[in-house]
Amino acid sequence: MKRKEIKRIIFAVLICFFVLLDFSKLHIVVGKKTMNEPIGVIDGHRSYIYANEVYNGAVSSDLKEKTHGDRVLECINMYSKEVQVYYYDASGEDSAISTEEIMEGLEWMLENNIRKVNISLSSKGYSKEMEEWISLHRNQIQVYASYNNLKNSFDYPAMYSHVIGSGAENIEYKECDKKYRGNVVVFLPKIKVYSGNSFLSLITMLESE
Repeated sequence: MKRKEIKRIIFAVLICFFVLLDFSKLHIVVGKKTMNEPIGVIDGHRSYIYANEVYNGAVSSDLKEKTHGDRVLECINMYSKEVQVYYYDASGEDSAISTEEIMEGLEWMLENNIRKVNISLSSKGYSKEMEEWISLHRNQIQVYASYNNLKNSFDYPAMYSHVIGSGAENIEYKECDKKYRGNVVVFLPKIKVYSGNSFLSLITMLESE
């Protein structure tokens, strides 16, 4: 092999190395895993359901596009199709998600003995009642939540003291929180990409002990 060819190969390898290094700084790469413990999700309306979930609501057949809740469940099933998911639709009659509905969802999770619950929602509104509930039941339920995709001064429920928040922004994280390099999750070997802190929160919950 000629010296020029060797140099080209070395150069190509170096380029690939730096591209992969840059990719790893901005993306979280995940493979399929096996999970036996059921998990909980509190979110909004759904347009379809999976066979491995327990759903408290009804599918909204009039929805023409995937909802945030649809993408959350799809992401979980990319991670593990074996895991059973208890999904609570916290949407009210006007499709808005209220603190009261989330509280009812947490009670529903407690009744079903779910130890890990994801609330990939972000609000600037503080609820003393919710924070106290989460604190009181922290030995029974661990709540995981996402910080806003934009830098926010107030971000609940992620900012509550016993909630494990996840994000990629330069904000003041709690000691129990998980900060990522970027907020793009890539599943392998079948390439599927999810972008946003909501999916970081899911990965934090799914990979927790």
